[in-house]
Amino acid sequence: MSDKTPTDLINRFYEEMLAERFDYALDAADPAYHSLTEISEIDPQSLRASCAAIADDIVDLKRRVFKEFNNGNEGVVLHEYTGRSKATGKIVRLRSADYYEVRAGKLLVHWGALQFEEPAEDQ
Repeated sequence: MSDKTPTDLINRFYEEMLAERFDYALDAADPAYHSLTEISEIDPQSLRASCAAIADDIVDLKRRVFKEFNNGNEGVVLHEYTGRSKATGKIVRLRSADYYEVRAGKLLVHWGALQFEEPAEDQ
């Protein structure tokens, strides 16, 4: 049995994605992984592709964690991302609440909610 909490696993996953080590998604996700809100994320391979696509659009991506909650094999992380759009050069900011169910130390089910903040006109 692992001493790691669900949020330990979730945070490690996001740290690896920010470092653009997208193949980590293949190890972090259970073979039956799926997202209930990101409908294209149906397995570890599509999770990896989804994360890589974000890096194609946004540079200098940073993450700040506000709160974490664990309940047995479930974890929730409330966090914020900031970066710069490659297309427009403007600051991109979004807040996210991500729920994961974990099985055998792997991410199994995801449910997320995003809130985008519009950049100021002078950014």
